Amino acid sequence: MNKIIITAVAAVVALGTLAQERGRMHANPEAKLHRFSTTVEKERPQLNQETHDLIAAYRRNPSDANRAALREHGY
Repeated sequence: MNKIIITAVAAVVALGTLAQERGRMHANPEAKLHRFSTTVEKERPQLNQETHDLIAAYRRNPSDANRAALREHGY
């Protein structure tokens, strides 16, 4: 009797887990970065030339001065 109850409980838990995972995987088929994500970012704000130049300078030379310039600009 105990084996039947344990087996039934294990089956219910396994089916519940499987159904939950399946629901997460199909939440948003357009999501590319994370398979459980429900958010897809389709737009990126345009950067002005000054911001673009500051980011490029920081990528070329990730110094404290370039980081400070980016932070002063708001990034």
